[in-house]
This record gives sequence, C-alpha cells and structure tokens, in this order.
Amino acid sequence: MDPITMAILFAVGATANYTTAYFQGKAQEEQYENQADWQAYNAKVEKANQEREDARLANESASRQLDARRRGRKEVAKSRALLSSSGLSVASGSPLMALASTEAEYDLQARREAYKTRTQRSSLKRSSKQRILQYKTNQSFYEDKADNAMKTSMVQGLTKNIQMGTSLLGGLM
Repeated sequence: MDPITMAILFAVGATANYTTAYFQGKAQEEQYENQADWQAYNAKVEKANQEREDARLANESASRQLDARRRGRKEVAKSRALLSSSGLSVASGSPLMALASTEAEYDLQARREAYKTRTQRSSLKRSSKQRILQYKTNQSFYEDKADNAMKTSMVQGLTKNIQMGTSLLGGLM
C-alpha cells in the first residue's frame, strides 16, 4: 500500500476515532450529570419529608400532651365534685393529697409524651441528615465523573489513533 493511501486511511480512521470518542464522552457526561441531578433532587425530597414528619410528630405530641392534661383536670374536677357531694372537705388533708397526686400523674404522662417525641424527632433528624449527606456525596461524585467523562473519552480516542498510527507505520517498514 502506498504512503498516500495509508495517510488518507489514517486521517479517516483518526477522524472516526475522535468523532466516536467525542460522542461517547458527551453521552457519558450527560448520564453523569443526570445522576447528579437525581441525587440533588433526592436530597431535597428527603429534607422536605423530614420537615413534614417532624411537624407531624410535634403536632401529634402536642395534642396527646394537651389531652393528658385535660384528662387530669377532668379527673380532679370529677373527684373534687364527688368528695364535696359526700361532705368531705377537699381544701386540706388526704383528699387534697389524692387530688394533687392524680393531677401530678397526668402531668407526668404529658411530660413523658413530650420526652418521647423529642427523642423521636431527634432520631428522625439524625437519620435524615445522614441520608441527605449521602445524597450530596453521591451528587458530588457524579459531578466529578461528568467533568472527567469527556477528557477520558478523548484520551481513549487519542490512544486508539496512536495504536492505529503505530500499526500503519509498522506496515510501511
């Protein structure tokens, strides 16, 4: 094969390799960018879900605490009415202590509910922050991969051209 034909074949092959490398690099870059976008979206969704769940827990807890305190006041009022109707004084002594104990028990129940909810909310926030951090780490990873996709593809195209040129030069000798 004459050198001019070989040079033309090399130019055509090199162009084909670079064109293929370019489009492969672009496709890979786009794929990584899409993955990064999904990770960013997942982080936003996780944050919104965590905030919504946190608000739900807080509202339910406030309602249960209020109910416990209301039940306590209702129980104390009912007991006070029963004791008064039987002629006992509820202003001092054992009846007063019993009423105070009942009210304190319902207040303690409300405080336990508040503590339980604080613990749940804290755990929810901690696990949500871990998932958000993982999504952001993944996003950063895919952004880096997208930045390097085109470079990697073009280097591979160049490597193929060097191999093809070496092969052609070997055929001349």
